[in-house]
Amino acid sequence: MLALSMLLASAPLLSRPALFRPRYGSFPLLLCAMCLLCVLLMRYALPGFRRRATWLALLLCGLLVVSWLPRSAGRGWGARFLTPTFYRLVILPTTAIQVAILGCLLTAPIWVVLGRRARRRVAQLPLAEPDAPSLKADPASPSPATTELLPSTREPAGAESNQAPTPPLVRVVPTRVRRLLSRREVIAATPWVLPAAALSSATYGALFESRRVVLRHLRIAIPGLPPSLAGFRIGQVTDIHIARDLTQLHHLEKALRLLADQRLDILCATGDLCDEPKLYVTMLRMLSQVPTRLGHFGCIGNHELFMGMDIVRRAYDRVPVQLLEEESLRLGALRLAAVGYPMSGRSPRLSLPDVPAQLDAALAERSTSEPTTTVLLAHHPHTFTQIAGRNIALVISGHTHGGQLGLGQGSAIESLYPYARGLYRGAGSVEATSQLFVSSGLGHWLPCRLNCPPEAVVIELQPA
Repeated sequence: MLALSMLLASAPLLSRPALFRPRYGSFPLLLCAMCLLCVLLMRYALPGFRRRATWLALLLCGLLVVSWLPRSAGRGWGARFLTPTFYRLVILPTTAIQVAILGCLLTAPIWVVLGRRARRRVAQLPLAEPDAPSLKADPASPSPATTELLPSTREPAGAESNQAPTPPLVRVVPTRVRRLLSRREVIAATPWVLPAAALSSATYGALFESRRVVLRHLRIAIPGLPPSLAGFRIGQVTDIHIARDLTQLHHLEKALRLLADQRLDILCATGDLCDEPKLYVTMLRMLSQVPTRLGHFGCIGNHELFMGMDIVRRAYDRVPVQLLEEESLRLGALRLAAVGYPMSGRSPRLSLPDVPAQLDAALAERSTSEPTTTVLLAHHPHTFTQIAGRNIALVISGHTHGGQLGLGQGSAIESLYPYARGLYRGAGSVEATSQLFVSSGLGHWLPCRLNCPPEAVVIELQPA
């Protein structure tokens, strides 16, 4: 109840829009519930998790909730705390603990059962192991160790000394070595393996992998590619989520330095670029500084809609990056098109029934006899399921972050969320010649990744 009490005590400091805005929702309340549930399960199941450990865990839960308050009120009083130092020293470590708690809850059906069984078995074992050597020697029994006299320094013959004679040094040589862990300790430690693995994995994902950037090279064979487009290089950045409490600007700088010497023909930004209006222009100016032959282009994602399209359009108007909204343009033998992110009502989900109309509007200027290859920028990868019959060679998307949890070259969420990470070919009603690439993104809404590092992408078109 400590974490809940601290949250309720701080409630007057939070404005209602800040606590329930789309960006964070009521995450502090959810975090508080997760923490309390995890502590209760550990208290119930894990051997050795006693009263002192419970109070320490509750104190840690309270600190976690408090660490979220400046972020929840980021546009108000919390803005003064949101510095790069706060991100490095507070946000990253607390993220590791939050993800570890989530991992513990997901694996609870396993370690809770193991913990309850371990408690019962430990209670049935005797306090002293029969094969453990006793600390007190029995004079009547054989000695468990032998002794060896070591030569001592002796006085020269005839020398007089007023000191007492030095006793000889004795070295004890044990005949048996106690086992590293007793049976009781092994049984008690076994249920802790999964919570410990969750904490170590989350620590690596938050403090290390989320902070590095990789450059991903991809060659995609396009059937019927015009000869002039052979070797055409497209740079992609997506889901950067620039904000003082999310992805930092220096993280974007790392990616842009990697892209700067890639001889790009175009650079495409496929949405969810910035979550803080004051930093949007700065972020776009950084993108525009990457050398390209034909220019820089962008499409919108759901976070641009959350921010407000008026703010986004004004930012694009101030920098040499072209925003494509349900439109296309011709770059030699390449037709570059883009669609937005249609939503129905207040739901943040993609409205698939509205996608075909957007595709038709984006390709309205394309002639049926035009000898070009069409590449579509679409933030949400499920747009790919609606492109049948439109002669689109490649769709470039993001949105999923790859689940921020990789499985080989794909994503661990693939079974729950199709088209999550990597390259896909047409399926279902989509032509087999059409392809989709989904980037795992450069930034993160929650800075923790495992086998799915932040990436900037270079796509090179090749004839099939």
